[in-house]
Amino acid sequence: MPINLEKSSHRIRYATIEDKQKIMGFIRTYWSVNHVLGNSEDLFDYEFCPDGQSVNFVVAEKENEIHAILGFIDYGDHGGSRDIFTVMWMTRQDAGEAFLGLKLYMFLIKDPRNRYISSCGIRDSIRPLYRILKWKTATMDYLVMVNPNISSYHIACIENLSEYGKRTLINRPDSRKYSIKSITNEDDLFTLDNTGTKPFKSKDYIAHRYMRHIKYDYELFGLMEGSKMLLLLVMRKVKQEEASIYRIIDLIGRIDLISNFGSLFEGKLIDDIEYIDAYIGNNQKVVDALLSMGFNIPHSKDVFPNFFEPFEARNKTLKYMSSDLNAINLIVKGDGDQDRPNLL
Repeated sequence: MPINLEKSSHRIRYATIEDKQKIMGFIRTYWSVNHVLGNSEDLFDYEFCPDGQSVNFVVAEKENEIHAILGFIDYGDHGGSRDIFTVMWMTRQDAGEAFLGLKLYMFLIKDPRNRYISSCGIRDSIRPLYRILKWKTATMDYLVMVNPNISSYHIACIENLSEYGKRTLINRPDSRKYSIKSITNEDDLFTLDNTGTKPFKSKDYIAHRYMRHIKYDYELFGLMEGSKMLLLLVMRKVKQEEASIYRIIDLIGRIDLISNFGSLFEGKLIDDIEYIDAYIGNNQKVVDALLSMGFNIPHSKDVFPNFFEPFEARNKTLKYMSSDLNAINLIVKGDGDQDRPNLL
């Protein structure tokens, strides 16, 4: 029997600023009483109220009570359309309506502004729900570049260092054509050609996400051809006690040129930096380029933690979905809420 996602006994709508406290209360009550987004108004506003007016959630309500929520990160206007990543999807057990959560997705689908709808960090248990929408799911590739000069690893747990081999190919930008520039000024983003990656990320979104963050300090690097930025690389240093790692958070623009950052990655592996890691989804060419620069796919017996707030010494596989994986050409750690603070 076909599932009707068009009709609902609930009122389904975009949230307004007046719903903010209700949504935060919903998160505390039905997700976790200590969830950071249910307790930190500053972080909630940063993530979901970038203009101070709207709230980037879809809600299902009945009798003035919220029964289901679906948050989303808006990547910015692109000729009247936008690409979004969904987060914080939950339905109350007493909602009394089958597939209410999917009906929130249907609400987003029916909005012509939403071009591609994607999500990262999805649970295995809900992957069949996306199949009802005829959306594909997949698993991100995870790669590491290990610092072989560390005498004792405190974050990673590596059984056999030799399996991570010496790096013999370090790609450097052609100084006659390209250079690498540290990006610290938002005005520098105006020179970025950000049309090469899908989902599309507007320059205002990039600035808000990586240059105005309320907690994290991101490092941005531009691959320059003269005054024009062809590719933007975003990294973040993560400390755990006396040890540190670097994470590749985002790549925006001409991702086919990523091999030109090889010398930059090599230069980051100094002092207490144990390794650089990257989660890459839906782009085998980027994975192959990273492998050519000395990244490795970790052995299953080794541990390279994903969670640092709080720290958990275990591996984590990340899965993702999209309404059109044929169009999306890159999903990274920075997408959705996968690099969001859990502690403030």
